[in-house]
Amino acid sequence: MFLPVVVPVTDPTRVQRLERALGHTLDLLQTVVERLDEKFGPGFLGDELAHLAAAGRNEQLATVIEGIDQAVRDGQSAAAARMIRSEFDVTWSEAHSAVGTWRQIPRHQRLRWLQLSRFIRDIEATSPAGG
Repeated sequence: MFLPVVVPVTDPTRVQRLERALGHTLDLLQTVVERLDEKFGPGFLGDELAHLAAAGRNEQLATVIEGIDQAVRDGQSAAAARMIRSEFDVTWSEAHSAVGTWRQIPRHQRLRWLQLSRFIRDIEATSPAGG
C-alpha cells in the first residue's frame, strides 16, 4: 500500500517499488499515446503528447546508453560524466559518481532511468509554471 505522506525513506525497496510503478505507468501512457497516434494520426496528439510519445522510444534510449557505455569502457570519464549530466539532468558530482558505478548498474535499469529522466524533462517542459 502507498501512504501519500511525506516521510523519510528508510527502506530503499520503497523507492524501488515507487520507481517501478512510475515506470510501468509511463510505459502504459506511452502505449496509449502511440495507439492514438496510429489510429488518428500525428496531428491528433498535439505537441505535448507527441513529445511524450517520443521521449521513451527504446531505440533512442539504447543509442544514448551505448554512447555512455562506450565512453566508460574507453576510460573517457569526463566524456561519460558530460553525457550522464546532460541526459539525466544531474549535478556534476552526481554524474562523476555515476561514472564510477556505471558498470555495476544493470543495462535494463540504466535504460529505465534514462526513460524516466526523459519523461520528467518533457512533462516539466510542457507543464504550466508551478504546476
